[in-house]
This record gives sequence, C-alpha cells and structure tokens, in this order.
Amino acid sequence: MTEADTAADVLNALDNASGRATLLFSPDALDGMDDIVRRAAATGHALALEIGGAETAAAALEQIERGNEKLWLAANVKTRLVYLRETSGEVLGAVANAGYYPITVQVQYTPRSGGAAAAERIVARVDAYGGSCRIYAGSDADAARWLPTALNRMRAENCTVSALNEVTA
Repeated sequence: MTEADTAADVLNALDNASGRATLLFSPDALDGMDDIVRRAAATGHALALEIGGAETAAAALEQIERGNEKLWLAANVKTRLVYLRETSGEVLGAVANAGYYPITVQVQYTPRSGGAAAAERIVARVDAYGGSCRIYAGSDADAARWLPTALNRMRAENCTVSALNEVTA
C-alpha cells in the first residue's frame, strides 16, 4: 500500500467481503499510515514489508529493520514476512537466513478495468493454479473496486481466502 486512502478503501472492501489479506508496505510508504497499520493489525490482516531494488543483503536487511521500526512505532507489531522485488537469489537467501520469510507470488494482477470482468480474470488465474495461489494485487486504487467481486466469486467456488503467515509464506 502506498497511499492511506487506497489502503483504507482496500481494507473496507476486504472487511465488507469478510476477507483477510496480507498487506504490503514499503518502509517509506509507512510514513503517515499509523491508523491504517493499527486497523489492519487489529482486524486480523497480516502485515508484510515490500522491499524494492535492494542490490545487497545489507541493503535489504536495513530496509526491513527500518520498516519494522515504523510498524512497531505505529502499532507495536513487527513482521518477518517480506516481499522482495527486483532482487537476486543471493539477497533472497540472505534475507531468509536472517530469519525472515520471503513471500513468493504466483499471480501478479493489475486489471485494466474494475468490476465483474476483472474479478472473472483473477478467478480464472486462481483456477489455473488449482485454487491455491498467492495473488499480488498491486497498490493502486482499482484494487478496491474489483476485490470485493473477486472475493465473492472465489468464495462461491469454495476457495479459501486468507492472509499469509509465517507458516504459509
């Protein structure tokens, strides 16, 4: 999540559909998101750090530590769940060896339009993985438009929708 309004809209959509998710925040995006972080943690959503472009393990770990410090200040929580974008296998391995749980994503989806058509496309992608996959919905405001419909369609097809945790990551 990069903007408080978008994050609030996504949380509203998830809550209205009784869905739980793992919300990704970059350390920089956490500035000004204290209320969102507290709300997400209090309502059963998992929190993860999105780390982008770390060229070295030290750089990735510094970003993770900075993000966890901000999570702690906002809501007295820390996370070991991390989504590493644009990084090497070496950095990924070092982060895992440091005790963090890198998230892998099977489906990255940013729809060109919201509503039922977007929901159908995301459900088709989930079906392609046998009904079990991790979806990265991005951070734009459109996710709040198509997410409720997609969640309802997945539930209608008996898909379990849940947040990642350290066991499932």
